[in-house]
Parts: sequence; structure tokens; C-alpha cells
Amino acid sequence: MNLFFVIFPGICGLIGVIFTAIGVGITRNRRRKEQLCTMYTTGTVVDVVRRVSHSSGSSSVSWHPVFSYYAGGQQIVKESHFGNSKPQFTVGQTVQVYYDPYDPERYYVAEESIGKLLGRIFTWVGIACLAVAAGVLAVGLIILR
Repeated sequence: MNLFFVIFPGICGLIGVIFTAIGVGITRNRRRKEQLCTMYTTGTVVDVVRRVSHSSGSSSVSWHPVFSYYAGGQQIVKESHFGNSKPQFTVGQTVQVYYDPYDPERYYVAEESIGKLLGRIFTWVGIACLAVAAGVLAVGLIILR
């Protein structure tokens, strides 16, 4: 019984640290893009790519929009790193694309909010795991006195 109060908080705390770090990383990356990508243009969704990932005998489908926009005198076509379980965009849809004037291939799409949401989810799940770990550890210390 005593090992539970050591092992569980340790594992839960480690998961909390990892999730919090991922959430903070996603949020920082998004904010950095928002700082660097000061130019904007109108882009178009030219495709919505279906991606299938397999894990532990099951599979999941995500839909990734492909954006086309003109920046720095050239046409740029980029597939989003973020996918949704249902298509968020339709082919032909216009979007607001913000890009870095010094590196036009660095961009973000204002209507693509999944990055902000993922950052928040990972951060809050991480904080919740850390809180559970701290609570179980505290209870363990009280019981084991």
C-alpha cells in the first residue's frame, strides 16, 4: 500500500510535466508565429487531405487542409500540420493567411483555431495530472505518519 503513494504520484506527475511542456510548447510556437507573421493575404483551400494513423490495432482519420497563397511574389502551397476528425474547411474556401515577410513559407491561418485549443488542452490536462499527483502524495504523507 505504501508503494502506491510513491509510484502513482510519480507516474502521474511525470505525465503532468510532459503534457504541460507540450501544451506550453504548442502555445509558444503559435505566439511566435503571430509575432513573426505580420503580413497577411487572402488564401484559398485547394485540397483537404485525409490522413489515417494506426495505433494499437485501431486507426483514426484526420482531415488536413491545404492552403494556397501568394507571398513575396510567389505562390505557396502548404498542408496544415493540424488535422480535425471532420473537415474544418472546404475546397475553394477563402482564408486569411498571415505570413512572415522574411520567410513567406512560415504562416498561420486565422480561422484555424485548433492550435490554440490543443495548447490549452495539453496544458490543462498536464496541470490536472500534477494536481492529482500532489494530492495523492499529500494524502499518502498524512496516512503514513
